Amino acid sequence: MKLNELNLWWTEKQVPQQLVPATRRELFTTIKNDLGRRQVQVIVGLRRVGKSTIFYQLIDDLIKNKTDPLNIVYCNFDEPELQEKRVEELLKEYSKLTDIDYKKEKIYL
Repeated sequence: MKLNELNLWWTEKQVPQQLVPATRRELFTTIKNDLGRRQVQVIVGLRRVGKSTIFYQLIDDLIKNKTDPLNIVYCNFDEPELQEKRVEELLKEYSKLTDIDYKKEKIYL
């Protein structure tokens, strides 16, 4: 799956609602409160426990609070096309797809 296929909000301007359940876990609030910090947040856990769901909820919340959808990048390293890529390669691909200079603008990755 390609980067633009994982980031449908770049064109749709919203997260597909089937990916954003209304129930939010406590971890959602913890991560949301830390988004302003210039620090990497990592979520680890077993498969199918809700990590991606929390990310989709965060993305949905950012868009609803006026973050430009083009400044939000979601990467799923379970995708075979992305497994071998370094983050810098993904960011360069992102810049080509969106015309956004990730070195100059604030993005959420």
